[in-house]
Amino acid sequence: MSLQQIFGRWEEQAHTIDAAGCWRRWSAAQPDLAQVGSACALGEVVTDRAQQARANELLLALVRVGSVDGGVDKSAATFMASLLVPGGDRIIRSLSSLGPDVDAVVGGQLWLQVREYPWRCRPRAVAKNALMETRRAVLKDYGATTARRAALVLLAPPDLTEALDRRCVDVAEHPVADLALLELLAWARARGVLELRDATLLWELVLAATEDETAAASPVGLARGVSSIRAGVSVAAARGVTTRTVHRQRDRAVDLLRSARDDCEISPASRVQPEGVRVLTGIGPTSLEGRNA
Repeated sequence: MSLQQIFGRWEEQAHTIDAAGCWRRWSAAQPDLAQVGSACALGEVVTDRAQQARANELLLALVRVGSVDGGVDKSAATFMASLLVPGGDRIIRSLSSLGPDVDAVVGGQLWLQVREYPWRCRPRAVAKNALMETRRAVLKDYGATTARRAALVLLAPPDLTEALDRRCVDVAEHPVADLALLELLAWARARGVLELRDATLLWELVLAATEDETAAASPVGLARGVSSIRAGVSVAAARGVTTRTVHRQRDRAVDLLRSARDDCEISPASRVQPEGVRVLTGIGPTSLEGRNA
């Protein structure tokens, strides 16, 4: 079943909202909505792939209107959910093996995630974040874990991807060890283990190590990137902080990764060799160690 049967088509929701005069009240509560003159116009922007940045700004305002935390009209959450129906339907298809009622569970969780969306701390990629949290909540409802019951597709979240793109990193040209760390960082960001600043720091330390000819000469030298003294000094200078500050943040991030090691799962189809994760950070998921024994 499609979530359209729960939330309706967004076009129908938008016409109802505009006819009821809700838009003026919503725009007064969230002035960013005044960029467009109606719910119908907002839907057109959100479904236009060429306007993703503007769409996120509007969705952030919309989710605040329907939020439990300071919102003014929970029907805005239903409208938001109707806009996310395509993504919700993809979740249903991917989790269909969990049970015959998974569509109803996905629909309920999608509405709850929109209503409870943490708009203060997660203003970027609103739609993707809401859908990701919906999938996670559904798995939890069924007592499943991503590591054991469902395949985890390790895609870097937009924030990590953009941070790496700004540094002109061509992942395809880096050794396997680099790819292993990138995949681990993407997993850690997707699961909420690491904050963006921590994931970015670990990646910067490895990149800094590759700039040293002696480190880049062999995989073993590269593997010392996270704990390399030279890399720490280089990154600290680039950030305008002390080396001690960099080391403190690095150690905290690595400790967080180690605490989550039992849950980490590298996709069997991945090009990344799990040994690279162990070499780089000393973090070897027990499930991988057993599988590759």
